[in-house]
Amino acid sequence: MRGGMPILGATTAALIAVAVLGGDAALASGGEDCPPNAVPGQCYEKVLIPPRYETVLEQVLETPGGAGSRIVPAVYGEAVRQELVSAERVETWTVPATYRTVYETILVRPASCRFETLPAEYETITERVLVRPAHTEWRRGAVVGNGSAPSGPTRVLPTGEVLCLVEVPAEYRLVTRQVLRTPARTVRIDIPAETRTVARQVIDCPAHQERRVIPAQYRTVRVPVLLQPERRETWSIPPVWRTVTRQRLVSEGRFEWRVIRCADGRPATPRPYTGDAPYSPAPQAYNSYP
Repeated sequence: MRGGMPILGATTAALIAVAVLGGDAALASGGEDCPPNAVPGQCYEKVLIPPRYETVLEQVLETPGGAGSRIVPAVYGEAVRQELVSAERVETWTVPATYRTVYETILVRPASCRFETLPAEYETITERVLVRPAHTEWRRGAVVGNGSAPSGPTRVLPTGEVLCLVEVPAEYRLVTRQVLRTPARTVRIDIPAETRTVARQVIDCPAHQERRVIPAQYRTVRVPVLLQPERRETWSIPPVWRTVTRQRLVSEGRFEWRVIRCADGRPATPRPYTGDAPYSPAPQAYNSYP
């Protein structure tokens, strides 16, 4: 067997053809190599039906199952907690009085007043006084006939003199005099009060007692803690199966007689085939009749 399929020998795979010469001859030559219940006039061949196999899947135990156990050690960790160092306490003490300096203004002499007479005040002023106002007058001018012509209004005397009308400007002089600026008067003079600033000590905060609560003091420490105790673990190992493919024999090989077409052209009456192997015609046998 190769690859799960049977290998047939060449001798067993040969097809044996037997020509039936007649009903009597077939019956006369009977035996294992003759088809049973042969019909006169038909030709037969002996065909090898190979064995038939089918493919099946089987589970093969590859590794048997089992069981095991082990000790799992305990697991520890660290926890943080507060540890008391000093307890809460109360402290009491006396605070002395405190003083501060204050400044006060005291009256030394009260305010008063007095009256004084102030003399008149004069002012010296200088004024420009008109002595003679501006005017016009006739003044002797040039003689007529000398070739010059007087300007302005003129008048010729019988003597031949020329009189000209001349404008004489005004005359002023400076006069200095005393004028009253402020008349004499009596005034009131206020005398302010006289004060003095003195310093003195006053109690700012009286003596008293104070108390203070001092809270407790803690420190952080790390301590080991058990997270998981020691335990035993058990487990089972399932078996390991492997699927294999095998060939299983369904029917064994055998020989079978089949009807074939004869050499003289007579049709063969087919016989129903009930085998599992496909029909494959073999070499035909020829009878000896002319």
